[in-house]
Amino acid sequence: MVAAVTAPFALLADAVAYLVSAALLSRVRAAEPAREVRQGTLRAQVAEGLTFVAREPVLRRVAAGGALTRLAFGVCAVGYPLYLAVELRVDAALYGLLLSASAVGALGGAALADRLTRRYGVGPTLYGSALLTTALHLPAIATGPGWRLLIFPVASALAGVAATVFNVAQLSYRQRITPERMLGRVNASMRFLMWGATPLGGLAVAE
Repeated sequence: MVAAVTAPFALLADAVAYLVSAALLSRVRAAEPAREVRQGTLRAQVAEGLTFVAREPVLRRVAAGGALTRLAFGVCAVGYPLYLAVELRVDAALYGLLLSASAVGALGGAALADRLTRRYGVGPTLYGSALLTTALHLPAIATGPGWRLLIFPVASALAGVAATVFNVAQLSYRQRITPERMLGRVNASMRFLMWGATPLGGLAVAE
């Protein structure tokens, strides 16, 4: 889009898309029961969420695996432009298309997640998709000039399918075992533990 309409219009289109999403979400109407107001300091509530994650064995593994994945993503976020744009001299339009392959795969993963969970169960789907996400990313190492550039989007798309199945499976499991009153704290704890590793990967490459 940047190559087609220039950066300012691409940013404007992105902003409009967010506004449309917000408008659609504002139309959602659902009756919800009044929730208990939790007492205590913010530190105590944060500690409660982290403690729940630490004591639940599957969530511990998911958090650890997710942190390693996001650490690797941080490395890739710095490495992709250096290799694709600088070393292989891929232009902006093609670079954007290459990176968008994982999003295309994510759509497929979202469509498959429920079917796979019903057929194989949450556990096998969770662990199987985690392993596949790693394995399907590996061929991207062979990306190079010429026809080898095609390896990158294919590997990214397939890994995107597996990663989305994993995300749906782990989130469904998390919501099922977490008491309703703690969902917000547990979700925030998991997001912090996993996504908090992303900048560390970028810093490791920068060093």
